[in-house]
Amino acid sequence: MSPQEASGTIGVLLPRDIPQGDLVAFAQEADDYGFGELWVVEDLGYRGGLVQAATVLAHTRRIRVGVGLLPAAARNVAFAAMEVATSQVHQECRVPLKSQQEIGASTHVNPSFPDNHGSATIGRAHQTHQRPPLD
Repeated sequence: MSPQEASGTIGVLLPRDIPQGDLVAFAQEADDYGFGELWVVEDLGYRGGLVQAATVLAHTRRIRVGVGLLPAAARNVAFAAMEVATSQVHQECRVPLKSQQEIGASTHVNPSFPDNHGSATIGRAHQTHQRPPLD
């Protein structure tokens, strides 16, 4: 564990109801003030998490960006994986991937996305989750 990891990272949450015109300024101030992370929220009736994350990444220099949740019931897992993987390639891994085990959530992967290997690999972090059997 690095000294930074041992001491922790201080992050800030982008308010879900922030006026759209204030999003970039909020993110740039968080970056300028030295916050280590900025988290965005995807919530129905507000804005999409991945678009907000991409906007923040395009207008900041170093801050890492996290998306709190991507609601599985509202997303096609194949398109979500494509979007997250694209962010990894183009943003120098400032969007760290966390597996469901790392964040303490259920390890269920959406079985409606068939593949040839029984697992799904997303992005350069290569987090692999085994798909449960389809009985």
